[in-house]
Amino acid sequence: LVGEDPMSVVAEVARTGRRIAKQISTRDGGNYLMQVWPYQVGGSTPSGVVLSFIDVASLLAAEQGLREASTVLSKTQQLAAIASWRLDPASGALSWSGGAGAILGTDDSALPSTLEEFLETIHPDDRDRVATEQSRPRGPGEPCDVVLRIVRRDGEIRVLRELIFEVLDHAGTALTTVGILHDITDNPGLMCSSCPRIETVTAARGIEVAASPATTAKT
Repeated sequence: LVGEDPMSVVAEVARTGRRIAKQISTRDGGNYLMQVWPYQVGGSTPSGVVLSFIDVASLLAAEQGLREASTVLSKTQQLAAIASWRLDPASGALSWSGGAGAILGTDDSALPSTLEEFLETIHPDDRDRVATEQSRPRGPGEPCDVVLRIVRRDGEIRVLRELIFEVLDHAGTALTTVGILHDITDNPGLMCSSCPRIETVTAARGIEVAASPATTAKT
């Protein structure tokens, strides 16, 4: 073992009566979870201790793989101007992926915490249309695919494509709802074929689309 004496841990558990669990490494690169707990055979003091080692190398490798995949996904989303939210069905709270603040024009600490708060960021002229589309009956597994505008805190307007779908368990019961946001302000060709065209969504309501990376309201 590297830097750990199991017998000293055994002695501590025998003395205190408290269970100890530690991750340890071996000189050949192995990783183990060492667990030491007391047992009693009558009386109030430990009669002895049990020492066990569990090989966790594969778990640590899997965790590292997940961290790497999460990092790649986060960087990819930022590069493609994509973010996502997840609804907690029990509390109604939203959790956001990395990059959401950049899309919504706010700090990550100030992102909408509920669907109602997120609705407030949608352009007032689009809210009824979006709500109608989201409430339309759909077949199993069919997502809601809609184009909408958001109004950032500084007044800047961005055009987003939002894909909303339910995550189901093995029995087909909805576990949660997930939304994916894609900022398509500068790429209107990425809208879904059934979505209203960007000219219809914006200019028809008296809002011009600036020929610049930012879309702003004109007065």
